[in-house]
Amino acid sequence: MGRTGASITARAGYAGGKPPKNGPLCYQNLENPQRDHAVLGHAEVVAVSAVPADKLREVAQVFFDAVSSPPPEVPGDQPEPEQGPEYRPMLGLPGGKDSPFLKEIQAANNGRMQLAQGQGSDPLIAGNKVVWIYDSDIFPFFRAELYHQFHDDVGARYPADYHKLKALSVSK
Repeated sequence: MGRTGASITARAGYAGGKPPKNGPLCYQNLENPQRDHAVLGHAEVVAVSAVPADKLREVAQVFFDAVSSPPPEVPGDQPEPEQGPEYRPMLGLPGGKDSPFLKEIQAANNGRMQLAQGQGSDPLIAGNKVVWIYDSDIFPFFRAELYHQFHDDVGARYPADYHKLKALSVSK
């Protein structure tokens, strides 16, 4: 997509719910539920920036390929896949379903998934055939904690250059 070595174009975070009270939004937190992303109706998301206009459809196709089919079995993977509304498929676009980017999103989807207007705290639909489209101006992205950034995935190891981006991300 044109990313260069030290540039950061994707971050893990939360979106699609109510804003946190008394501090930053966080992962499941029994001690401070008024900041817990799941309690506040958010889903775990990735914010992608600096996508050239001519690459938007390609990026969206990768997203729809991932959410329109079940995840592959990974040796050593968690016995229970992460599930529930905090793992619902969603996209945040400026203007939501009125976004000027929606036509490219629809073309990438190619009818595989229903695109529904996100209202906030939306459910995970059985069969996972709905992608919620949120207005990113109303439901903004909240960056996840540092430990959620630039780590290996379950069953996948990433190179040292990728892990070095964590230190760089602290300064940005």
